[in-house]
Amino acid sequence: MLCTGKVYYDIVGHPERSSAEGVAVARVEQLYPFPLDALIGLIAGYPTLREIVWAQEEPQNMGAWRSIRHRLDEAARAGSGVPSVTYVGRTWKASPSEGYPTAHQREQDRIVRAALAVS
Repeated sequence: MLCTGKVYYDIVGHPERSSAEGVAVARVEQLYPFPLDALIGLIAGYPTLREIVWAQEEPQNMGAWRSIRHRLDEAARAGSGVPSVTYVGRTWKASPSEGYPTAHQREQDRIVRAALAVS
């Protein structure tokens, strides 16, 4: 699983993380210039890799996903032969937040659970 920012801590600190065997989590913090070679090397280090997931807390039309998706797919193909990266996060929205702290927490929990369950 790849992500950027605070959602990394939500993922690695989630109670279901310990039961998600075979799931590695890496943060991609440099988005420009994109560290393509470093990411290919990281991915190549997992020879039994079957799927790569990008998790983000921002809606799909915001955050890093829209601007680096093609680079993630390129790294996935070059490093492991996985054809594309799967997105897990909020759907497209006009607003960057849920508006209420409780709704945000619920949605954040859903994102993390979905990311850990993808297989």
